[in-house]
Amino acid sequence: MNVVSNSCGHILNQLFFNKAEQLLVDANLKYHKRTINRNDRPFITDFIIEDDNQFSLKEAQHKILPMLRFKNSYDRSVKTSGHFGFYREIWSNGLHVAQAEIAFR
Repeated sequence: MNVVSNSCGHILNQLFFNKAEQLLVDANLKYHKRTINRNDRPFITDFIIEDDNQFSLKEAQHKILPMLRFKNSYDRSVKTSGHFGFYREIWSNGLHVAQAEIAFR
């Protein structure tokens, strides 16, 4: 269990991440989700949108997909935030590149 001081506001992970996912469901977007949890401190969820009109590179079969990333923590190791960017899968074993374009905190 993580504890924060009375002066620190936080958003419960269940509320933050579930609300973000529900907005994608309500918009009828196809996506896949990746979650990252580093020692129960920062929590990160990536929503990679699977669009039939995605970009691809001429010299490779790499797809470039829109991605939403949301971050939260209870110990103030990261600020509650989100960003829109792009996801490029390099190899199917998980190597990827993410680039942030629009962000909020």
